[in-house]
Amino acid sequence: GVAQIDNGVYIANSMKEHTFVDCEYADTQVITQAEFYVHVSDCSYRVYSGERDAGQTFAYTYIGVTKDGYEMYGVSPDDRLEFKDNELTLFFNFNNESGCYDNSIVYDNLKYHTSIPDLLGSSEKGEEREN
Repeated sequence: GVAQIDNGVYIANSMKEHTFVDCEYADTQVITQAEFYVHVSDCSYRVYSGERDAGQTFAYTYIGVTKDGYEMYGVSPDDRLEFKDNELTLFFNFNNESGCYDNSIVYDNLKYHTSIPDLLGSSEKGEEREN
């Protein structure tokens, strides 16, 4: 596949939104410190809170490695995604005047969980196998 992030489902335990003013950190809001999932495929990723949650899906295309060693992806429309050291960062709201993004969301502490999502949940899978 085209993705440099290994395909699969990751568990993360921290999501924060950063606000930038003139390309400098101005504020950080914790969105959640509860466990959530990030499902990565060849050309998109999906963030969701539980096995049955559809969540939000973002399409991307791989661009290359930045000078800082981050794997960089273009995310529609005009956003940027970076991955390094088990941290996935979505930059959005590009500011043409400053030449920087005004916001980012950081999905932190990603740990590989499984190769595919479990849409039924583990208990229901067991019930399905018995029938």
